[in-house]
Amino acid sequence: MEVKKATKKSTTSCCATGTCKTETKAKKVTFQLNAANATSVTLTGDFNAWTPAGIKMKKEKTGLWKTDIELCKGRYEYKFVVDGKWWTDPANKHTAINSFGDINSVIEVSA
Repeated sequence: MEVKKATKKSTTSCCATGTCKTETKAKKVTFQLNAANATSVTLTGDFNAWTPAGIKMKKEKTGLWKTDIELCKGRYEYKFVVDGKWWTDPANKHTAINSFGDINSVIEVSA
């Protein structure tokens, strides 16, 4: 996962509160997942109210799925939905147990 300052490129804005206090505080975060055999991968988490449809990710020729979103400073829990199944991020060791007793991946975005 890569965190950068927000740019004007086409990224999805997903601040948990709707908007940051100032736009310059949003940072572009790149999420990626290696799932070469998958036909569909989306990203969902508390930054988009766990919307089941999630944020569609794009598959590269290498089998790596990627998407960029803008997040405000804060702590976020998320998962990937791979062909309808919920996955934690295997590249991220930071996790939390959710209210269902399952594990979510966690990312912290700093100012």
